[in-house]
Amino acid sequence: MVERSRTALTVDLRQRDEDELRPAVWEDLNRALLSRRRVEFLYLSPQYEDEQPRRHVVDPCRLYFDTTRGHYYLRAYCRRIEGPQGLETCARYLTYRVGRVLELTVLPQKLSLLPSVPRYRVEYELTPEVARMGITHQREIEVHDVEQREDGSALVRGETGNLFFAVRSLLHYGPNCRVVGGPEMVREMRSVVRALAAVYDEQRVK
Repeated sequence: MVERSRTALTVDLRQRDEDELRPAVWEDLNRALLSRRRVEFLYLSPQYEDEQPRRHVVDPCRLYFDTTRGHYYLRAYCRRIEGPQGLETCARYLTYRVGRVLELTVLPQKLSLLPSVPRYRVEYELTPEVARMGITHQREIEVHDVEQREDGSALVRGETGNLFFAVRSLLHYGPNCRVVGGPEMVREMRSVVRALAAVYDEQRVK
């Protein structure tokens, strides 16, 4: 159907940057997911100032392409991270950009039952300007209930397993969205908004 509609429909599934998806990494990662095996890889994260890759040992859970951000991501339960400062026990779910995986090895360990993904309550209000014609469901937020108000605004209730992406998916509404619960979601949104306010402080932006 997409092919037949090509003259009237544009589907943009391009990557948004110069990430290199290494063929060997891609092939071995898919093999690990199909055979349910643990993997070890070198990962280059921008959060480290030394720009040195860290070695991660993880149990892969899900591989997907995010059409909004234009990247391939791996959701995995991280067991440990090894870097210049030594070994760090992790024991939590992380989301990795596959284009930043430099090399990958499939380990012999078969995966047992993975720990359940922590879920966080989400409640947010949308102004009439964006809610009166219905709400858009965000990838990282599972919506349970939408309360449409007489003035056209809406209160959305749901949950998420990824605070980082859930907050950033709501930021695109700008001032038309206000997070009102749960506590972890409110705390993360406040942290991001305060950081943005500091960047755009009137004394700094002239």
